[in-house]
Amino acid sequence: MPRMEVAGVLRSLFVANLLLGTSAASMAQEVLPDGQSITPTAAPGAVFSSLNPGLADYPDFTAGQAVTSTLSPDGTTLLVLTSGFNRNFDANGKLIARDSNEYVFVFEISSGTPVQKQVIQVPNTYSGIAFAPDGAHFYVSSGKDDSVHTYTQKNGNWAESGSPIALGHARGNGFPQGPNSVLPAAAGLAVTADGKTIVVANYENDAISLVSTATNAKTAELDLRPGKNDPSKAGVAGGEFPYWVTIKGNDVAYVSSVRDREIVVIDLQGASPVVVARIPMSGNPNRMVLDKAESRLYVSLDNSDAVAVIDTRRNRVINTVKTAAPAGLLTSMTPGASPNSLAFSPDGRTLYVTNGGTNSVALLSVLADGALRVDGLIPTGWYPNSVSVSADGKMLYVVNSKSNTGPNPAHCRAIAPADHNFAAGCPPANQNGSDNQYTLQLTKAGLLTLPVPTPSQLGELTRKVATNNGFNLKLTPADHALLQTLRKEVRHVIYIVKENRTYDQMFGDLPAGNGDPNLTQFPEAVTPNQHALAKQFVQLDNFYDPSNVSYEGWQWSTAARSVDATEKTYSVNYARRGLSYDSEGTDRNINVAYPTVAARQEANPATPSDPDLLPGPSNEEDIDGPGRRKQGATHAARRKADDDDATEEEEGEGYLWDAAIRARLGVRNYGFHCDLTRYSLDPPAGGIPPIENPFATRTRVAFPAHKALMNRTDPYFRGFDDRLPDLFSLSR
Repeated sequence: MPRMEVAGVLRSLFVANLLLGTSAASMAQEVLPDGQSITPTAAPGAVFSSLNPGLADYPDFTAGQAVTSTLSPDGTTLLVLTSGFNRNFDANGKLIARDSNEYVFVFEISSGTPVQKQVIQVPNTYSGIAFAPDGAHFYVSSGKDDSVHTYTQKNGNWAESGSPIALGHARGNGFPQGPNSVLPAAAGLAVTADGKTIVVANYENDAISLVSTATNAKTAELDLRPGKNDPSKAGVAGGEFPYWVTIKGNDVAYVSSVRDREIVVIDLQGASPVVVARIPMSGNPNRMVLDKAESRLYVSLDNSDAVAVIDTRRNRVINTVKTAAPAGLLTSMTPGASPNSLAFSPDGRTLYVTNGGTNSVALLSVLADGALRVDGLIPTGWYPNSVSVSADGKMLYVVNSKSNTGPNPAHCRAIAPADHNFAAGCPPANQNGSDNQYTLQLTKAGLLTLPVPTPSQLGELTRKVATNNGFNLKLTPADHALLQTLRKEVRHVIYIVKENRTYDQMFGDLPAGNGDPNLTQFPEAVTPNQHALAKQFVQLDNFYDPSNVSYEGWQWSTAARSVDATEKTYSVNYARRGLSYDSEGTDRNINVAYPTVAARQEANPATPSDPDLLPGPSNEEDIDGPGRRKQGATHAARRKADDDDATEEEEGEGYLWDAAIRARLGVRNYGFHCDLTRYSLDPPAGGIPPIENPFATRTRVAFPAHKALMNRTDPYFRGFDDRLPDLFSLSR
């Protein structure tokens, strides 16, 4: 979320403490783990609802991870799609397939108020859902199942028509086989104005598929990478991780390339689709919307926290506007708003944009010549993903992906000695997952319905969003004094991450901290070394962040925020619904920190020889630094930088080590952001087995996965590998 800058991680701690001291004004206000507050019902007339699919086995189950909403052409039906975890287990800890699907919630909204009419179960999804122009059909992309589902109305209900339309991908681009290969992922899709063609973004295949609605079959495929269309451009990055599709009429498709920060423009008129332009973006483009005249394309940009306006006649950016707040409200604009969806009012005069990172919807006035003005903000639930506007322009519908989890006492593991007090409260029946209290099962989605605010209401709501997010918080004199002392006394910072453990699990038994010994699974008798470190150096007993799992936790631990691509991916990945684990530097398990195929193969001999496989050091889930970016610069130009110097663009340079490097401080890395792929392989396949003392034999076991760490990483200190005995680490 946007915050004033202060050196180091301590700033986040101060902000969290200051915000956590704010008491809730009503039941409508809820404090999040990072200190933000959410007030989804702050707007007059707002109603916030959970999404209950009506499972017979679990009638109280509500879905998580709502990602997309879409309105029928006649404005009477609202569809809400989930793409996330949504798994349930029986008393034996076995997955119940019939209760572990994704969902399309069908709402009747003729009166303005949503009335749930139907819930459709889909085995797997990834963000894509769209109505046909005639409203008689809608389509859903199936994520890892690599297909498109078609639904039609029968007797007043929607039902799947025929079998899913196969897109024909055996796996995604990356390693061709083995444990490090990735599955395909059908993502965003759109339908031509005549309803004859569906264009699907293949997120893990760097391609689009064209599907005929007449034959329900794929008719064409286009690889979006420059080198696959023009051999002279082999090794040039472009078109990778395509996420969203928007179509102008019947002739032109626009596809957002999240990794390569560009919009790929595709001519659909000929016998085969052809790339006709690539439009550089200042951030990671996710979703797009055309105005009614189709002369302007509006693109939400993560990392740069902006909306770009594209002139569709010239295929060039004509304006870029920050969406975090109206002009003057934020005196220091730091990254983290994460705009991720857009929708127009029926008259085209207002553009609504969801800011996932600040839990708000921004209202932008659409002015002449592509100009935009942020007029205000509306509070939402936690991490809004999509906004839709009623046909009369009077109502807004906003879906969000997550919630506070609350306690999960039944989801436990009695790891501590049997005589420890924790084990008594953790019977064996609770240790197989049958409780359905895993953190991602407790993370719930919501649907916010509200009338469009009046100008006076919007001013008050904007101030509420500012309060919720701590805009312009200032350090107290005591904070400044503490920082001054720390800067004077501290010469070295050793940052150790103990993954997948809460403070109470490890240190609840420490008398000096804000802990609960009843929750301690690893007391001092079990973890004497870690307790000694806490006692001798520092005890971060009130340091909070909002991550649920390791995937986005590593971003919060190393960059103090996550990006939209991560937010859309981690729950899908953890549900084993596909998508690669890309938040720790590698892309589809390819170590992109190495600039050439030869260098990558030296680090991992199994790396394919294809020069068009993820060229360059970019990662679609990288965190940007605070530097300026040049709109319109090519991707290659934006990446040109000296590892040891601060750059203007600072693309992908928003991590702790980058901040230290900018401050001209020394950095040494042990195990962070390293390529882990070889640890899972047998030695004949290039695997690196656990070695007690790799330094003694000069056996390299660590290959950094971030370019800034390339010459700052101990090559003999192994990255994360739970096969490595602690005794080996001790001897190292």
